[in-house]
Amino acid sequence: MARSLLTEFAKDKQWLAALAGEGPVFEAPDPEDDQLIRALDRFPTGVIKLLTRDEGLLAEHPDLTISPEVYCWQAPAPTKIDFIDLKT
Repeated sequence: MARSLLTEFAKDKQWLAALAGEGPVFEAPDPEDDQLIRALDRFPTGVIKLLTRDEGLLAEHPDLTISPEVYCWQAPAPTKIDFIDLKT
């Protein structure tokens, strides 16, 4: 069940990899966060957000990030799962 839920959740998600051209980020206070924000430049403005639990990243870039909790509240309600007749 959990695997199928995760598979469904990840259907329209992209896992971002850091590209060499998106650096140098080592002068940034948080190089990992800076690289993630730079990776968003590969997409048209406003069509993608970073799904993160990083409170600092959420606070610093509210227009570019979304928390799992907020995402889940915005996601459509799960579809009804039919009852399974185990005896049959």
